[in-house]
Amino acid sequence: MGVHSAILWGILTVILGYIPYIGLIIAALPAIFFAWLQFGIWGAVAVVVLVIILNVVVENPVYAHLASKRFEMPALVVILSLIFWSWTLGLIGLVFAVPFTLLILIILQSSEETRWINTLVGVDTIFEEIAEGHSGEGAEQGEQQQ
Repeated sequence: MGVHSAILWGILTVILGYIPYIGLIIAALPAIFFAWLQFGIWGAVAVVVLVIILNVVVENPVYAHLASKRFEMPALVVILSLIFWSWTLGLIGLVFAVPFTLLILIILQSSEETRWINTLVGVDTIFEEIAEGHSGEGAEQGEQQQ
């Protein structure tokens, strides 16, 4: 498009992309402003349309998919945790939504009375794999010492 400092806006977009959902919007504000100064209203509109397409097509589904694969959480749980934590804590909630949710899931898993909630949500298998991994490591260490 010929926008000045396009590399800077790209780097800013990558860095702010780690903030789910609003990072791309924050990164786009200066680019929209400078596109408006350089190309007029239609340049700004083109950047807005491009940001919306990137947000809808790439950021929302891709972030939820990657976070769900990395932490083995269902994508719906990731999206709902982002909505909940951003509603309660704002920007900090958006950044730390997945770690906060994992912490709560670990706390729920540690009690027999609340473990059923993790089963209902569909994340109980995460903790079974972790428990099996630790018990297998302990058995291997015990065999090596003998």
